[in-house]
Parts: sequence; structure tokens; C-alpha cells
Amino acid sequence: LEHVFIYQAGIYAPDTQLEPNADNISTLLELFKDKGFIPTTHSIAEVSGATLVRKNILSFETPKKNWRVLFESQRVNCIWQKTEKDDTISSDQFITEVSEIIQRITEEFSLKGFRLYFNMRGILRVLSEEELIHVNSKLLNLPLFFKESLPIEWSTRNLSHREIFINEQSEMLNVIMDVNRVKIKFQTPEPSESKDRIEIGLDMSTLQTNINQRFRIADLQPFLNETKTISETILAQIGEMFQ
Repeated sequence: LEHVFIYQAGIYAPDTQLEPNADNISTLLELFKDKGFIPTTHSIAEVSGATLVRKNILSFETPKKNWRVLFESQRVNCIWQKTEKDDTISSDQFITEVSEIIQRITEEFSLKGFRLYFNMRGILRVLSEEELIHVNSKLLNLPLFFKESLPIEWSTRNLSHREIFINEQSEMLNVIMDVNRVKIKFQTPEPSESKDRIEIGLDMSTLQTNINQRFRIADLQPFLNETKTISETILAQIGEMFQ
């Protein structure tokens, strides 16, 4: 990927939603005093009975807002997002940072998880119109109409299951791949111009049917390393398809 826009990872566990009160804020400020995080709130929608209710949850973020930690209902959600043109981070750096953040949280609040997840989204290098059409023909078997009138926007979504091992324990992994032709606007000194790009999203998680709180902090980094390897394999294979 030429640009990664977002990395996201975390752990699902009971009682992760923290009220934005003075005690919780004080505890987390002390916990992350070396990270430069500042407390804020994040609005989410939840279903209560037959009603959709919006509520504010506690979150922490860096001043640049490129790092956020959200204490959602049953999920600690860590996000790195590209907020400036020169913002970059490697998957190894992200894994190291997320593992440290979640270790501190799970130790402080004695969390045990029932699900782990990782996702990323970015775009390929600039492709010519001929290359964009080639990508389309490789991924989609379209009716004749769309071969004669080529799509200018399209999307694909695939879900697979893959067995992985986390500390020698077998786990089944959801692996979702989205590949889309989209228009991207980059802010430049000149008026911003839309460019057609290939966007790739990879989303991996242990099965949502598991309710056993068997995941510990020692499982997180091995899980993230497995998902990193799968991501690199998929992206390399996509690159080979388009050569």
C-alpha cells in the first residue's frame, strides 16, 4: 500500500465502557502520562429496547488526534489514523504500541477478553486507466453490459475463515477483504483534485460466537503478528495479480 489511512486493533471484554468521571480520567491520565494522551468523550449510538440512544463514552487521544483509545461497550478500541500528509507508521510500530496500551489497560482493570481484532485500510500506488481496468477484470467477472460500458466505481467484499494458532491454541479467524475503486481527494497547494485509486481494506477477528473469556494480554501480540503476516501475504498476492 502506498498510503495506509487507518490501523485499528483491540480486545472485546465485559465492562470496558468507562464513564467520563473524575476518578476514571485521573486513573487513565496517570496510566498514560508518558503518551501525551488527553481525555475527551466520543458519541456512540446504542440500542435500548426499541430505541436508538446516543451516549457519550470516555476516550483518550493525542493532540494531533492520530491516536485514539475508545472505551466502548465491551470493547477497548485502539485506532491510529493518518491526520496529516506526512503521518506514517509501520504495522510493527502499530502492533508494539497497541500491545503496550492494552497491556496497561487490562492490568489496571483486570480485563479478560472473548474476542480479538485487527483491521487496516489504505490505497495502492497511482494506476493508469489501463491498469485500473486490468484490476477490474482480474477481480470481477461482469456481465457483457459492464464489459462494454466499463464501471467507473466498483467494490468487492470477500469473507473467509482461516485457522491460526495463538500461543499454541487453535483459533478460527474471520478474514474480510474489501477492494474498491474510489475517488480520493488530496489537499495540495493547487486546488484539490479527485483521483481514481484502488482502496484495500483488511479486517480480521476471532469468531464473534465465542463468549469464553479466554484471551489474556499474552495472546494479543501473537494474534497481531499472525494478522500482520496474513495482511502481508494478501497484499503481496494482490500486487502479483496486477503486474
